[in-house]
Amino acid sequence: MITEKGDAIVDLYRIKGLTPAYYEKLFNQNIYWNVFPEVIVKKKLTPDVSHWTGKDISPLKIKTALFQMQPDKTPGPDGFNS
Repeated sequence: MITEKGDAIVDLYRIKGLTPAYYEKLFNQNIYWNVFPEVIVKKKLTPDVSHWTGKDISPLKIKTALFQMQPDKTPGPDGFNS
């Protein structure tokens, strides 16, 4: 765990003691943009990227992408492999 001052804490009991205060500070804020300052991205997409993300995707492209995935690779963030 890293403190706000940048100090590394490796002592398990100290980490347990500081964790509740971290989440208390993170979730008990009044302004929306300050609730998740480390998670929220405040940037906007460029018009080119916005247009690209709005394109239609054909079922064939989806099938091709799925069949190109290796079925027994490392699980993704949801815990499941492809």
